Amino acid sequence: MNVQTENLISIVIPAYNVSKYLRQCLSSILHQSAKNYQIIIVNDGSTDDTGKICEEYQKNNSIKYIYQENKGLGAARNTGLTYVNTPYVCFLDSDDWQDIRFVEKFEQLITSLDFEPDIIFTLPKCYNEASHMLEYWMDKSEYEQIFEVQDNKSIKVINTDNCPEVYSLEVNANRKIYRTGFLKDNHFTFPEGVKWEDIRPHIQLLHRAENVVALPGTGFIYRTNVPGQITAGTGAGRLDVIKVFHDVLDEVDRSDYSRAETAQIVNLMCKYSFWMLDMTNTEYIHALLEGLHQVFLRLSQEQISAFLDYKWKDAQEKNKKEAFMEFIRSDRYAQLALYEERNNMYRYWLLHGARKGNILTRGIQCIKDSGLKYTLKLMMKKMIGHGN
Repeated sequence: MNVQTENLISIVIPAYNVSKYLRQCLSSILHQSAKNYQIIIVNDGSTDDTGKICEEYQKNNSIKYIYQENKGLGAARNTGLTYVNTPYVCFLDSDDWQDIRFVEKFEQLITSLDFEPDIIFTLPKCYNEASHMLEYWMDKSEYEQIFEVQDNKSIKVINTDNCPEVYSLEVNANRKIYRTGFLKDNHFTFPEGVKWEDIRPHIQLLHRAENVVALPGTGFIYRTNVPGQITAGTGAGRLDVIKVFHDVLDEVDRSDYSRAETAQIVNLMCKYSFWMLDMTNTEYIHALLEGLHQVFLRLSQEQISAFLDYKWKDAQEKNKKEAFMEFIRSDRYAQLALYEERNNMYRYWLLHGARKGNILTRGIQCIKDSGLKYTLKLMMKKMIGHGN
């Protein structure tokens, strides 16, 4: 691809009450080794000094500053999108920062290709605000396998037809660069008024992308253990995932998703359900379970079969998710409220409920997972008729 425009990429930064971190975020872009970028800051009704900092940095010609009343992250991103006039766009949360060579590496990648990729994945790093430790993103190994990364390089071009496993990568919208025309052609906007707004776009856009590639090196640095982060909350905001899952199933039902894609999407929903159940406080856990019960009841037998028949590499993890679907779709779903009870059910399923494997192989696996004493206890319950 020939880069002939003055700016190659827009970086949209929604900002809400981030005066503590915003300078570092903006400085990380303004000090990039390559300069063909545009910064679009959307102040989403901040009540601290965020606005003053934005006005200070607005003097730089690379920065476009917009203020709006507080509407949430999805709406702020959508506002920023309306100002994008560059071939590519990415998003950055205002408490994170970019690797100093991000734009340079992106330009090198784009100019090396003879086509214009719809989506470019990056591999972020995580910075723990409490411990001050820096480490790679949680799915680094999976990312490198999917894109066949070697020596920090990848030449593999994928889509969801030839590599449905790409759905399994962490959904964070900030780790992706999008071709602006691709977003416009698909009339794309982020969901507004809900948390977990990255899940449906991850699925929807990957399904429609003709070509997806990987950017060598680090993309952005994600700050963790920050008060107020969406991922840090354990309260009512977790319930938004119910609406998000319904939106995902609406998307799958009205579009032509293959069995392999469907399997990966159901797998992703199970993974997020585990996380939500483990992280939601007791005040909201029953409402979450009721919502998940209704969501998973929507799955057709064909969709469930697509998941069960898929050749998963991790059979034990697949069995755990199979157990979860069995319980969450049944009238026993409320029993999943307790962490220890969930683990007991998963272990019991591995011993007695798995569709494949005999009692010996399941028993050996249960011993490995839970110990001999626990396994013998379950076997005794089965023998005396209390294991059904």
